[in-house]
Amino acid sequence: MSCLQLALFLPLCFWAAAVEIQRPRGVPLYNRHFYEEAKPFTCLDGSRTIAFDRVNDDYCDCKDGSDEPGTSACPNGNFHCSNAGYREHFIPSSRVNDGICDCCDTTDEYNSGAVCENTCREMGRREKESLQKMAEVTREGFLLKQQLIDEAKKGQEEKQRKLGELQDSRAGREEQVESLRSVKEAAELPEKEAKEQHLKAWEEQKAALDREKDKARMVEVFLELDDDADGVWVS
Repeated sequence: MSCLQLALFLPLCFWAAAVEIQRPRGVPLYNRHFYEEAKPFTCLDGSRTIAFDRVNDDYCDCKDGSDEPGTSACPNGNFHCSNAGYREHFIPSSRVNDGICDCCDTTDEYNSGAVCENTCREMGRREKESLQKMAEVTREGFLLKQQLIDEAKKGQEEKQRKLGELQDSRAGREEQVESLRSVKEAAELPEKEAKEQHLKAWEEQKAALDREKDKARMVEVFLELDDDADGVWVS
């Protein structure tokens, strides 16, 4: 249960505790049905059954101490502090009528002569205020956490938006570059074709010159070998 829920639920708990229901001294409300004055009492451990007038007679009859919920007769017993207006709790039976106020409603010192003041309502009020403050701090913490989550979410959305813009811008630039490349290639195509034609013509001219040179060289060689200048070369 959260602090906020506890703070809302606490007044109901105090209201319920403030309504005192009659039952034998030291008996918690949830065990009241075991203690009916019109019937014999059976020890809660089932070990034996005794007359009801022997409950809280300051003599321990049950091994589990359940017949003496409101006295210190049983060493293993527990005394229930109702503490109307505050939180109920148990104390060892040995602390009943020992001169020290353990229960805020003073019920543990009913026969010791100790002067005790019922502080349950004041303690309940203080605890309620403390829990309400804790609930407020918890609520403020929750709101702050929610605010941080919202801010983080907005920041993430902004980053995603900027990333989308950058990706779109990049795609646009890539398209622009591709378009410029196409324009450049289209512009360079005539020049490229002209260069290729010029290179081809030059290579053809060079080949023709090489052929002419080869013919001239062959004529020179023939003339050198034609000793009688009759135009016939005899090997």
